[in-house]
Amino acid sequence: MVSNINILTSSQNTQLFSIQQTSRALDVAQARVASGNRVNSALDNPQSFFTSFSLKSDAAQLNRVLDNIGQAVQTINSAENSANTLSNLIDTARNAAQNSRDNLQNDAQDLGAKILSDAPVIYYRLDETSGTTATNLGSGGTALDGTFSGGVSLDQGSLTFSLGNNSVSFDGANDFVGIPNSPLVNTSVINERTVELTFKADNLEGRQVLFEEGGGTNAISLYLDDESLYFVARDAGDFGPFNISVEVEAGKTYQASFVLSNSDSSFKGYLNGEEVGAGFINQGISGHSGAVSLGRNSGGTFFHDGANSGNGEYFQGQISDFALYNTALTQDDLRERFDITQLGTAEGYKQDVQDILAQVDSLIEDSGYRGTNLLNGDNFKIELNASGTSNLLSQGVDLTSSGLGFTNFDFTDFDGIDSAISEIDDANDTIERFSSGLSNDLGLIQNKQDFLAKTANTYEAGADDLTRADLDEEGANILALQAQQAIQIETLSLSAKGSNIADFLSRNPLES
Repeated sequence: MVSNINILTSSQNTQLFSIQQTSRALDVAQARVASGNRVNSALDNPQSFFTSFSLKSDAAQLNRVLDNIGQAVQTINSAENSANTLSNLIDTARNAAQNSRDNLQNDAQDLGAKILSDAPVIYYRLDETSGTTATNLGSGGTALDGTFSGGVSLDQGSLTFSLGNNSVSFDGANDFVGIPNSPLVNTSVINERTVELTFKADNLEGRQVLFEEGGGTNAISLYLDDESLYFVARDAGDFGPFNISVEVEAGKTYQASFVLSNSDSSFKGYLNGEEVGAGFINQGISGHSGAVSLGRNSGGTFFHDGANSGNGEYFQGQISDFALYNTALTQDDLRERFDITQLGTAEGYKQDVQDILAQVDSLIEDSGYRGTNLLNGDNFKIELNASGTSNLLSQGVDLTSSGLGFTNFDFTDFDGIDSAISEIDDANDTIERFSSGLSNDLGLIQNKQDFLAKTANTYEAGADDLTRADLDEEGANILALQAQQAIQIETLSLSAKGSNIADFLSRNPLES
C-alpha cells in the first residue's frame, strides 16, 4: 500500500521559491561582507570588474616602479653619506696641511746666521734679485765674490723653511757661478775643508755638477749621476778618487755637504746631516788650481770614474746657501743646519697628511650599494615610469685619490705646501659639486616618487570604488534577509500544517 504523499500546493511552491531567492540573496550579501567587495567576479558586474582589474594592474606596475625608485633613493643616499664622510676626511687633511705650513713658518730660524757663526771663507746666500754678482758674505770678502754666468735665473724662491731663504736656478745648458781662484780656496794645500749647499734637481738625466774645484789631477767634486749624488776627492798618487754616493730624487730638496779632514784622515759625504760614506786620506789635498764653480764642470775635474776635461756637465735645478770652510765641521754641526732647514720636519708633516688621505681609497671601496658605486665613477640609470620611456641618469665621479688628482705632495718649501693645499681644496670642490648633483637627483626622484605614489593610490581607490561593498548597507541587508527568510520559512511551515489538517478532515469527517 502506498503511503500518503504530501504534494505542495501552488502557494507553497511559490513560498519555497521565495525562500530560495532570499537564501541566494543572503549568500551574496554574506560574500560581499566577507570579501569587502560588492563585485567579486565578472558575473557580478562585468564592466566594473574589468575596469577595476585594469586600474589595479596599472597601480601594480606603478608600485613596481616605486620599488625600484626606492632602491635608487637608497643608492643615492648611500653615495651622499659617503661623499659627506669623504669631505670631512679631506677637510681633516686640509687642516693638517695648513697647520704644517703655519708651524713651519712660526718655527723658522735663520740658516744664514748659523752658517756665518762657523766663519766660512765663502758664503753665497744666493738671494740676489738682480745683477751678475754672487755676493760673498764669508771671511774671504769681496775678492771671493762669485759671478753669475750664462743667464743664471735669480730670485727663484725658497728651497727651505729658514728665514730669508732664496735660490737661483740653472737651466742645464750654459748656466753656472764662477768662483775665483785663491789660496783660501784651491791654489795652496788644503788640510781641512767643508763644503755645503742646498739643492733641488729638476731631473737626474746625465751627469750634472753641483760644485767642483781643481782639475784632472787634484780635485774635489760634488755631482749627480745615474740618480745618485757623488762625493769625490782625489790627490794624485796619495788618495782617491772615492766612490761615495747616495740615491736622490728629482724635485726634492736636499742639504748636501762633504768634509775633508787631514787631522781625522778622512773624507766624508753627508746628505741631510747624515753620513753616507767615507774614505781614508793620508795628507791634505795639494794645490789644485783648476777653475772653481757651481753648476758645471769648468775646465776639467775628477769624477769617481776618472778625469774629465773641458766645460760641461751642467746642472738643471736650484741651489741656495753655498758655503766653503777651511775647517772641518762636525756631523752635529751639519745636522743642526738640516734641522734649521726644517726639511725633515716638513717631511714628517707631509707623511701625516698623506696618511690621512690614504684612507680615501678604502672609503671609496666601501661606498657602493648593491653593486653600484657612484664615488668610483659608476653611472646609475633610474627608470621613472612603467614603460621605461622616462628615466634619470645619475652620473658617478671618480673620487679615488688618483681621480681627485692627489700627487706625491712636495713639502720641501712653502710653495709646495701651498700647492698641496690647493690640490686638496680642488678635491673638496669636486666633492661638493658631486654632492650637489646627488642632491638635485634625489630631489627629482623624490618628487617623481611622491607623484607615482599618489597616482597609484588614485588608481587603487578608483578600482575599489567600482567594486567595494558598503559594509553597513550589506550588514543591514543580511539582517533584513535573515528576518525575511525566517518569516518565509515560518509561513511555509504554517501553510504545510494547514494543508495536512484539511487533508485529514477530508478523509475523516467530524461526526454530528
